[in-house]
Amino acid sequence: MRFRHFRLNNFRIEPLTPIGEATEFIFRFNDEDRIKERSVLF
Repeated sequence: MRFRHFRLNNFRIEPLTPIGEATEFIFRFNDEDRIKERSVLF
């Protein structure tokens, strides 16, 4: 079984499950600086 815990919405990483929410919180995927860096990469 494959779990999908996130999806990319523009440059934000949106958690889809409780595991995704915890991971996003711990790693701060959507801090302003990370969103800016991600926008440059894409």
